[in-house]
Amino acid sequence: MAIAGVAYGSGEIKLAIQKEVEVGTAALTTEGSETGLLVDFVGSATITKGAYRDTALHAGRGRIKAAADYKVIQKGSENTITFTTYADETITKYFYGNLTGIVVGTSPASFDIPYNFSQNILFGASATDWTKTITVALILKSGIARVLKGAKVVSCKKYASASSDGGREMYDWTISTRCMIDEDVDYSSWTLTAYPTDEEKTIFDLRGANSVCQVSGIDVAFESYDMTINSNISYSGFDADGSPDVIAVGMPNLEVLFNITMLHDSNTKVLFADAGEDSSHVIAIHNNVWASSTYGFLASYAKITDSFNTEFVNEAEFITVPFELRASTSGDVLQVVL
Repeated sequence: MAIAGVAYGSGEIKLAIQKEVEVGTAALTTEGSETGLLVDFVGSATITKGAYRDTALHAGRGRIKAAADYKVIQKGSENTITFTTYADETITKYFYGNLTGIVVGTSPASFDIPYNFSQNILFGASATDWTKTITVALILKSGIARVLKGAKVVSCKKYASASSDGGREMYDWTISTRCMIDEDVDYSSWTLTAYPTDEEKTIFDLRGANSVCQVSGIDVAFESYDMTINSNISYSGFDADGSPDVIAVGMPNLEVLFNITMLHDSNTKVLFADAGEDSSHVIAIHNNVWASSTYGFLASYAKITDSFNTEFVNEAEFITVPFELRASTSGDVLQVVL
C-alpha cells in the first residue's frame, strides 16, 4: 500500500457539536439530515485515544519481553479532545451547561454551582438539553469526520490578561468520552450552523469588569486571572463496546481553582493579614449590581490555598494569590454570567 501523502492543517479542520437526544447515541451520524453547531476554536484541536495496557502476563520467555505478554485494549478506555476558544455568549453557554450539568438561572442569567452539587447520567436515557452528553465531531477537509459520542465536558480553564490579546478572555476545554471514536463518518448530509462572526457577536474581555472587581470587599486593580473547573467524572459499568452504563459527575468532588494577579497596594495588603486567619474570601468580578449583571462571576467562599508572591509588571508591584472556591452549608460554590 502506497503512502497517501495527505496531511491536514489546522486551518482545514472544523469542529462541530450537538446535544444528544439519547445519552450515548451520536447526534451527528451518517444517516439523515443532522445539524452541527460550528465552534470557533483557536489554533488546533487534539484528540487523544486511550488504551488499556496489561503487562501482568508471564508466558515464561525468560529475560526477553514477549509480544504475547503484552495486551493493548482500546474498548473501555477514555478518549479526549482538547481545544481553545474565545469567550462568547453562544457556544460558551453550551459548554458551561454541559460541564456543570446546570441550566442557566435568572436574576442574573447565571450558571450557579450549588453547595450540594451532584449529577448522575444513565446511558440510554433521554435528554432534553445540553446538561447531559454531547456529540463532538472533528471535520476534515477530505469529506469525513471523526465523531466522539456520549461525551462530557470535564474541564475548562478560563483566563485573561490585560497585557495579552487586548484582555480577551480565553477558554481551554477538555471533553471526554468512554465510547469508541467513530472514524471516517460521512458528514455530507449535515447542516453546519455557524454562529455570528467576531464582528457581530459579543466577545468578553477584562473591560467587562467595569463595575465591581473585589476580593473580600476590597477594590482591586488586577492584571490577570485564571479559573479552572474540573468536574472529575467517574465512569461505571461496561457494555460490549466498552461504553459505560453511568457517568457520575463530581467524584469525589467538583473542583474550582482561581488565581488572580492584582496590584499590590494599600488595599491588597489586607490579604496578607488575612491569609493566616482561616478566612473565607468573597471574589466578585462583574459589570453591574449582581442581579443585573450580564458579565462576570461571584464566589462567596474562596480559600487561599498556597503561598503567594509578588512580581513587578511595568515596574509596578503585583501580587498573585491562589484560591480554591468552596461551599458553605447553603448557597453556591460559583455563579457565572455569560
